[in-house]
Amino acid sequence: MTCPSPLKEADIMTVSSLKRILSDYLSEHHLPKIACVTNCLPSREERRNLATFFNYVCFCASSRRRKVEMLFLAYLFGYRAIEYDVVVMDVEECLVRRQFSYACLGASTSARAKEILQYVAATKQSINRNYPVVVRMLCDDLDENIQLPGNIAVRAILSTGDLIYEVT
Repeated sequence: MTCPSPLKEADIMTVSSLKRILSDYLSEHHLPKIACVTNCLPSREERRNLATFFNYVCFCASSRRRKVEMLFLAYLFGYRAIEYDVVVMDVEECLVRRQFSYACLGASTSARAKEILQYVAATKQSINRNYPVVVRMLCDDLDENIQLPGNIAVRAILSTGDLIYEVT
């Protein structure tokens, strides 16, 4: 996983778009907060503005060294007020650990991003059986026109080029 640690600072427009998407999701489904899974640490701007939407965050680390780094940064970034775990396992294993509504996933290549999205589509009921799953895919060379299963739709394109998908 070549996801930086933490993500590059997101601009205000990206964060406000994410806030709107998450706020709409919570109001559409009458939820107070949601659980999140990620393999990247959020930027400072995202932490300040998005942490209030989450009641639990699962950080997936690719190695023990990355786990220590994520634990330190998660503590440093102020996730003390939110329940969180940092685990060493593949993204696919993390996704089915708990009922998640939001996933922020980084992939090193477009092919890997497509693999992850296909996995999410195939195991959607294990990820969240009651609600759609919102997936933010972080990949430098992600092709917007990749063929995806019928239960995945593009919900938004952020100013950073990140794609937000909704899996039903």
